[in-house]
Amino acid sequence: FFTPNGDGNNDFWQIKGIDKSFYETGIITIFNRYGKQIYSFSIDDIGWDGTYNGKLMGTNDYWFQVVLINQNNQIKNRRGNFSLIRK
Repeated sequence: FFTPNGDGNNDFWQIKGIDKSFYETGIITIFNRYGKQIYSFSIDDIGWDGTYNGKLMGTNDYWFQVVLINQNNQIKNRRGNFSLIRK
């Protein structure tokens, strides 16, 4: 989960542990509960701040797909979900 409320803790969602020394590149795509793509970023970016077109997204579950390419040009696809929590 992440809590983008500007307090400096968990303000951006990013998959922890993706290391550039192992993965050459990677793209992470965020989807809402209806499957609409709402954000995409690379593993070099800071992550998702919980907005879509400049508007705050509400507390809900969101899904992600990550495509990683390692140093040997092997592709790994992973999917999962997480929660955005606002108070």
